[in-house]
Amino acid sequence: MTMSDLRQIWVTAKASLKVRYRQSFAGIIWVVLNPLLLLTVQSIAFKMILKIEVDNYLIFLSSGLLPWIFFVQTLEMSCGTLVNAGRLLRAYPLRPFVLVGAQFVDNTINFLIGFSLVTGLGLTWGKMEWSHLPLAVPGLLLLGIGTFSLALLGSLVQVFFRDFKFILGFLMQLLFFLTPVFYPSSFVPPSFQWLIDFNFIYHWIRPIREAVLEGRLVPEHLFISALSSLVMVGISFFAWRWRKNEIYQYL
Repeated sequence: MTMSDLRQIWVTAKASLKVRYRQSFAGIIWVVLNPLLLLTVQSIAFKMILKIEVDNYLIFLSSGLLPWIFFVQTLEMSCGTLVNAGRLLRAYPLRPFVLVGAQFVDNTINFLIGFSLVTGLGLTWGKMEWSHLPLAVPGLLLLGIGTFSLALLGSLVQVFFRDFKFILGFLMQLLFFLTPVFYPSSFVPPSFQWLIDFNFIYHWIRPIREAVLEGRLVPEHLFISALSSLVMVGISFFAWRWRKNEIYQYL
């Protein structure tokens, strides 16, 4: 990836943001309200109705749910990026991954807005400390690396298998309940603990949650998170090298 590619990613992402929010105050408000509404509804459902007993549950839920929303939305929105931009890619000398990168930057900005708002509320009314926030940076970076790698891979697979987006939606719904987002991992019976051990998204969420909620970094957990992110980077890299020359034949 060259500096020219990075500039194209930023220019494309900026243009997308301008088009989305131009003369659309409601769109900006929705970026803020969406995570708050989800947090409120799920907090009521899981804490008050299902009686999940976790200290400082709102911060616990937000530190898992917001990264999860970012992960899922990025994958689902990036999945059809290349297919939808087929004419553009054939007409202009634009590298395909630039469009996926622009979609990732777009979602990252929206995520940071929502994350900042919820963090501000947590610092004001919740049991969160300012000193916890810098500790979340490594986890957020690893989450971004892993998510971008999977977004690239998903957009590539969608080019060759047009039903992939439907399979992805189903897998994300299933994975949500298998990932300790709204419940702690200690709730999982020992016989099913292997589902957590092989759940890569949980390993990306866990360092963020530990930093925000507990103000600590666990080197072992960071290592596992970094390793799973690098695995995704490797898989995405080799998949693109293998099939990149065939993309235009299927668009």
